[in-house]
Amino acid sequence: ISHKPLGGDLTTERPFLSEGSIRVGITSGASTPDRVVEALLDVIDPPAPEPTPTPMDPYAPVGTPTLPPILPPDASPTVAP
Repeated sequence: ISHKPLGGDLTTERPFLSEGSIRVGITSGASTPDRVVEALLDVIDPPAPEPTPTPMDPYAPVGTPTLPPILPPDASPTVAP
């Protein structure tokens, strides 16, 4: 990376990053808006996927979630006549 330390001349450092894990600080401001930093963070650490909604029983009272029936792996659902 090339940079100019305060009060110094243009300097190039190689290698720029040290071996192993590093911690990086990212800031935003007038030259780098928040939305740009947020987009970068989504690339570095993508958001978790949205959870799959639980199926609702159409006959349950409003606001009462119900879980789907649990069947043994070898069972298949049957419909009553």
